[in-house]
Parts: sequence; structure tokens; C-alpha cells
Amino acid sequence: IDYIKVKYINKEINMSLDSITLKAMRKELLDKFKEGKIISLIQTKKYKIIIEAKPDKFFALNDTNKKSETFYIHISIDPSLPEIYFTKLENKQKTISSPFLTLLQNQLRGGKILNIEHPNFDRILHFIIRPYQKFGKVQNKILVVEFMGKHGNVILLKEDKTIETAIKLIDSNISRYRDILPGKLYIPPPSQNKIDPLNINCEGFFNIFNSLSAENKDLTLRKLIQDTF
Repeated sequence: IDYIKVKYINKEINMSLDSITLKAMRKELLDKFKEGKIISLIQTKKYKIIIEAKPDKFFALNDTNKKSETFYIHISIDPSLPEIYFTKLENKQKTISSPFLTLLQNQLRGGKILNIEHPNFDRILHFIIRPYQKFGKVQNKILVVEFMGKHGNVILLKEDKTIETAIKLIDSNISRYRDILPGKLYIPPPSQNKIDPLNINCEGFFNIFNSLSAENKDLTLRKLIQDTF
């Protein structure tokens, strides 16, 4: 029911995944899955993956359910319907295979979700994951999810931010700004140089209005806030 409801709401009101939505979603995911275990990963569409995960036992025992259950984290960067949410409902969609999924399975299955970051209040989430490894030193992996419309991507990084794979591989023939290729250093999408609304005080907010240039004096409040934050 939850899955159907989310799909219906997204379709009916064309809900976008802006930074405010992602901020709230990050907290909800962390509350549920911090230190949780990745059981498996599947791919149901070209630009959609589902992470099968179990919450950490300590948090699960403090939950009303009193036990550790399996959940499914749905992540899609499809420009027509970007989405991220979790549900208890087992996936009933047809699954597909791809080199991207194979590498994700090899690197992340059995790992722990240590943290989820929301860098620079942008439309990006970073899943910090400690892989399962019996012997030797373990280096964390970073699963980057960029909700950027047609420029969206899901990228797997090493701890040093080197790219291992991506759902969309991009070279200089496609983008002059950055390459998304194995072995390349990860470069975030171009910054829009806007202000994080959660990191500004009252004085700073009013200074935005007081320092307006002459050509911007006629901006509406809506347009000014949209251009600034």
C-alpha cells in the first residue's frame, strides 16, 4: 500500500525531490538504517535500484516491532520520476542484470550503512558503507545518488573518491565539465553558489535584502528567495 501510495502521489502532483525533501528523507533513512546490514541489491529498471536491508539489531529491538525486519530502499534517478523511499513490501517487479549491478553486489552485499550524508544541501545523497570483509583492512565505499533530472546518476566510489562504476558512464564527448569513468576522481555536479537555508541567521537573512543591487530592487520576494537559496 505504501509503495502504491508514493507512486500515486508522485504522479498526481509531480512531486520533485528537492533539497528540503532529501533532508527529511536522509533523517528518516538514518533513523532506520544506521549500522543496518545490506542483504542484497537488485535492479528493476535502467535507472532504478533497490537495496534490501535490515536495520541494526539494537535499533530494531527498541522499535515497536521488537525484531529486525527486512526493508527495501527504492532509489530511482529516472528524470520522469526520481524517487527514494523504503517499504516492507517485497519487490514484485521484473529484475534485470547489468555490469553496474554485478559490481554493486560484489562490493556492497553484506556491508553496513555507516552514515548518509547530504553535502552542501544539494540534490545529492552519499551512502557511506563499510563492505563485508573477513580479512585485511576494510576501506569504506561511497554510493553517490545524484537526483539531477536528466543529469542524475548513481556512482560507486572508493574511500579516496575514485570512481569504481556508475549507472551512467560519461566521458568528455558527453560532458565538458567532468568524466564519470572508472579510475577517475569524482567531481560533484557544478555548484550553483546558493545559500544553505539551514545555515543562515536572522541578520544574514535580512542582509540579503539590504545589499540588493539597483537592477534587482524590483525582484519579487519569491524570485529573490528562489535565486538566493
